[in-house]
Amino acid sequence: MGFGLLLPLTGLLGAAVVFAGWLSVLRTVFTPRRTSTVAARWSVRVVAVAVFALARRTPRRLRERVLDTCMPVSVFLMLWVWLASQVAGFGLVAVAVGVLRPEPGEVVRFLTLDGGGSGAGLALLAWVSCAMVLAVFFVHLLRLLDSFRRRELLVTGGMITAVVPSDAEVLLVDHLRTGSRERLDGAFAQWSAWLADIRATHVSYPSLLYYRPASQFEWLRAAVVVLDAAALVQAIAPQWAPPHTKALLHNGSCCLEESASRLGLRVPRTEVSLHGREEHAFSDAIGAALSAGLPPERTGEDAWHAFQSARTRYAPHVSMISAHLMYDFELPASPDSVADERSRTPVA
Repeated sequence: MGFGLLLPLTGLLGAAVVFAGWLSVLRTVFTPRRTSTVAARWSVRVVAVAVFALARRTPRRLRERVLDTCMPVSVFLMLWVWLASQVAGFGLVAVAVGVLRPEPGEVVRFLTLDGGGSGAGLALLAWVSCAMVLAVFFVHLLRLLDSFRRRELLVTGGMITAVVPSDAEVLLVDHLRTGSRERLDGAFAQWSAWLADIRATHVSYPSLLYYRPASQFEWLRAAVVVLDAAALVQAIAPQWAPPHTKALLHNGSCCLEESASRLGLRVPRTEVSLHGREEHAFSDAIGAALSAGLPPERTGEDAWHAFQSARTRYAPHVSMISAHLMYDFELPASPDSVADERSRTPVA
């Protein structure tokens, strides 16, 4: 086993590197699945570690500017990984066929098409491959920005006007007083589709989770508000609840659970969640909903437990994600004071 056998192995390795690079490109851009590519996941993880470490040591007034760099830097790092795989792969093939010696000067000549003959042809092929990677990357960038636009649409478009979790009652009352059950179902269907889209795009494009919100009213805050509205309806009037109520709660809970998981967060299961609703009595929420026309199928402790059964699946996740991503908005957590929380349960 000598040098003659090493060259074919080098050529095979180079071809494998080129193929793996293109496979990553195609899977990331054209066939995003339930599991994103290694390049997409690790580029954002590496950049996020550095950016968030720097942000924690940055003055508060400059922190958002530092955090804003996480998504674009991670995306372009992925691009450089793709381009490097093409250059390295074709370079190894060139070494294997004998048109390139592994010396700095020869590498420069190869990349500048100064080799002549088959060397120039192979270098030209490498440049064409890199150009194609760049073209496909711009498609990916457009899709990523479009996914971000859709995520922010309900927030920046004013379709969700509540500000804090306790405003879920206001949102619910507005829809109950100005429309019918069908109109409320239409709103729930729209919000459910919005959260399902966020769930899918955050998996397909890992860097999107680190994309800073377009406004101070973050998508996480909007998510917990609409989910609280659905949970109130499901808790108070389960038979009357519009058809899309359960779909909204399911899509929202799964979206937030998966987002927390992708950030490496382990959210402890709690029996009660008052995240963001500590100063708001549940009896007031019931009273507001009933006065707006929601039929009282369940009240008191039954409604409270039904509401908490749904809320513990998403609100604690919002709190931990907000803290981890260093959003100004956080849902205060008090999972250990269960006894105090239960003392506030309405008896209606």
